[in-house]
Amino acid sequence: MSENLTNRKILPRNLTARADKWVRGNPVTVRPESGVDNCYPGLEFDQRNLDKRFFPGLEFEFHGIFPPLQISIPPLLRSVSNEKAGRDLPIEQADVGQSFDKTIYLWAVWGTFGTMTGPQRRVERFSGLDGTGGLSAWRVVHDLEPGPIALLLARRAAEGGIDLDAASTLEAETALQSGQDLVRRENDRLVFAVLSGERAEYLVDGVINPDLYEVGDLSRSLCAPWQYDFTDCGCFYWASNKPDLVALNAEGPQLYNFQRAVRGPGQERPVAEVLDDRTGLLTFAIRDFNPGGWSTREPEFPGHVMNYQALLNDWEVLNPVFDHAESPRFTPEPATKLPPADVLPRAEVLRRLRYLATVEHGLMVEYLYAHYSVDAPRTIPGTDLVPARNFDIARSVLSVAIDEMRHFRWVNEILRELGHSMELGRVGMFEDLDGDARFISHDFALKPLSAPQLDWFIDVERPSDQVDPDKAGDTIDGLYTRLLLSIRQGTDFSEDERARLLHLIKLIIDEGFDHFTRFSNVRVALAGIPAGSWLRAAMPENPRPLADGHPAKVAEIVADRAYSTVLSALGIVFSMSNSHAGDFLQAARYAMYALDDAAHEVITLGGAPLFTLPETGDLLAGPSFATASGTPEDRLRTSLVAPMETVLDDLRSSGSGAVADSMQKHYARMIEEMARLM
Repeated sequence: MSENLTNRKILPRNLTARADKWVRGNPVTVRPESGVDNCYPGLEFDQRNLDKRFFPGLEFEFHGIFPPLQISIPPLLRSVSNEKAGRDLPIEQADVGQSFDKTIYLWAVWGTFGTMTGPQRRVERFSGLDGTGGLSAWRVVHDLEPGPIALLLARRAAEGGIDLDAASTLEAETALQSGQDLVRRENDRLVFAVLSGERAEYLVDGVINPDLYEVGDLSRSLCAPWQYDFTDCGCFYWASNKPDLVALNAEGPQLYNFQRAVRGPGQERPVAEVLDDRTGLLTFAIRDFNPGGWSTREPEFPGHVMNYQALLNDWEVLNPVFDHAESPRFTPEPATKLPPADVLPRAEVLRRLRYLATVEHGLMVEYLYAHYSVDAPRTIPGTDLVPARNFDIARSVLSVAIDEMRHFRWVNEILRELGHSMELGRVGMFEDLDGDARFISHDFALKPLSAPQLDWFIDVERPSDQVDPDKAGDTIDGLYTRLLLSIRQGTDFSEDERARLLHLIKLIIDEGFDHFTRFSNVRVALAGIPAGSWLRAAMPENPRPLADGHPAKVAEIVADRAYSTVLSALGIVFSMSNSHAGDFLQAARYAMYALDDAAHEVITLGGAPLFTLPETGDLLAGPSFATASGTPEDRLRTSLVAPMETVLDDLRSSGSGAVADSMQKHYARMIEEMARLM
């Protein structure tokens, strides 16, 4: 059931992954040490379900409200099992009551607790009256370290607090702090019990103890309609697909609680009543947990949300929600289809894919230049408003540029999938592909992020359904959509080709909408702000090469050479098979890091990156490289690094040695990575 990890491809970087056993069916991402547990219930599992069995043989619940007093309660005992304890316990399941006033509660724990200054042995008490019940008690138990522990169990008085007289309290406290078992009964009724033992071991060989937890135990309270904690999830909680406030129809106000108990035709509360009674709209039902079963108490007034019993029994009454409005059923819109005359043949699809590769390349460079034009620090600034705002703006534009790099890669992957060569060119002037004047009128240009340039970015990324129908081809979205439909409807592509191509094109379309949103948000953030407060004054439109002797001249040359290196590295990536392209892409990223360093250096010295498109012969073509002579490392060094050595030496001599050394490290890592993979 296990195997040695020494020869595995993935190299472990944390304690859990370095465990000496690989337990089949338990990847490292679901081991408890690697779980996302910054809040309950968590993502992979609910930590409360792990901690409620901290004492062998006993199971507790760490939540609940005592209805008469409306206060939190201490942890209550749910079950007793001699089998799980591995011994005969001095209490039994019959001692566990079936109601709040008759069950047994955990009033104190003696043991070792983790603290900021180290482990401490002490007694922690849970009264519930001062906020030490409910989830607060769970957080205390969560910090309980392995080792000797002792528990004080007793019933609850009708008015709240532990149901013990002074003499019994003293006797119980003495036994608790000495770690001795002690049970007192009156007329076969448990008065109190002090139990001692070792805190349960949750893990065996790095995985959750199967003797303590059954399949589904740890995830059963995660957020889903048929699970307990769905009722506890509020706005923006872990259950990302759970609605909060909904409209009853597409035209109505979005005011009604998705989990309201009263629902259906003629039963919904009027809008005016909902607005007048925010309690009825937003308040969650009282958590009525009954140790013997789920509460049967009905909601106290119309508008209350469904309680646990109602949700478990009737969760199917929760309607699907589309565009914030409830609907009893989902009626999908008919699939969009092109008229037969508009379906593009395979050859035309390929031609347009090549064109779109050059468009993605051009947009990527325009976005990068706009990013560098923002007067922003390279690292997260302090609390000063202007640098912080500019940093966010520059980062937003850069994130879109990075996406365009990925789209550039995906289009080339599609070309390779169809048996064609890569396309590393860059658009100069946008084409009228259909000859109907419905095309993007734009010439490639390097411009700072001015308001007009930002408007262009928004327009080119705008979804085709948000423009004039007569100009639907005016967006990148419209061009890709026609390709998508042509591949789907046409007969020139195999099923395997469709499966791969449609997936990638759909991703590009979806991310294009996100680009439109991000650029629109940037425009909102900059509304009413003078451009001079976010733009670098020295960044010109379509910069020309600097004169020899200019302080930034060497850095300008380095930036251009770095850009050429990026394209050459991408050429190698695009020439590789799918199984190796991802590995080589990481090496190509090092060239991109070098380009980024060079671009910032030329700007610092008073120039601007030119992004001069190299001649085709200057690029390192993947197939020709593969047949060249020499070792892979020698060929890479000769083709990619050697042309940079002289200018890097010049960069060092000009006083920018730190930048040159940083770039040299990027190139060295790129060479090492690629040579290792070839």
